Amino acid sequence: MLAFDLKEEDFAKLSAAEQRRYLDALVQINDDDYMADFVTFAETQIVTKDEASQKHVPWPAKTYLQEVGGFLMEESLLAFPKSRRMLMTWIVAAFCTWRARYFENNAVFWQSEIEDKSAFVVQERCQFMEDHLKSLALRRAYTATRTAKGVVGRLQYLRTKSYIWGIPEGGNVLRTYTPTNLVMDETEFQPEAHEALTAAMPFVEKGAKLILLSSSNGPNGVMAGICREIGFVRFS
Repeated sequence: MLAFDLKEEDFAKLSAAEQRRYLDALVQINDDDYMADFVTFAETQIVTKDEASQKHVPWPAKTYLQEVGGFLMEESLLAFPKSRRMLMTWIVAAFCTWRARYFENNAVFWQSEIEDKSAFVVQERCQFMEDHLKSLALRRAYTATRTAKGVVGRLQYLRTKSYIWGIPEGGNVLRTYTPTNLVMDETEFQPEAHEALTAAMPFVEKGAKLILLSSSNGPNGVMAGICREIGFVRFS
């Protein structure tokens, strides 16, 4: 049995097989911690990218992102009004990735106005984050299914059998599926958002998590209505 506080010189004295067992055990301990706490996983392992500069950027230690991460873990029905550069799409996509990679048989759906937009998130957010985790040993195997236009629209993890699937808007799209997690992205720009929300509520009543996420598009959308109900009048 190896202790987990070896000094570098003591580690160097181990055989190659002992070093591998030691490192594997450390990875497993860290992985167990990350499974228990999404915020720790995001802050410790997730890398984002700035599309303007194409630079890879460590996860920012922002208080509001920590609070959002806590809400994502604890609540079943959430609505996040947003503006650009807040990283809200990134954190929700990171949460979806965390759910699919750590928890078995999760059906995670990302719903946008059209399939191209939802597939963009699956490929350029979820897949990107998995492929660029800081610890190479933590990256997990998955299968990737592409849309007719060649963009990755679905990721399925081999270990958990859970998947993230990008779908277009509409109340009928999920009729034959039972999501465990559903993200309605940019709800204010989905003409059928009200119908989709109505269709999604029975899933929430059965235990699914529903996340609404959008920037503003005037006073008449789903998110705008929620904001008015709680007295948040500037989202319009």
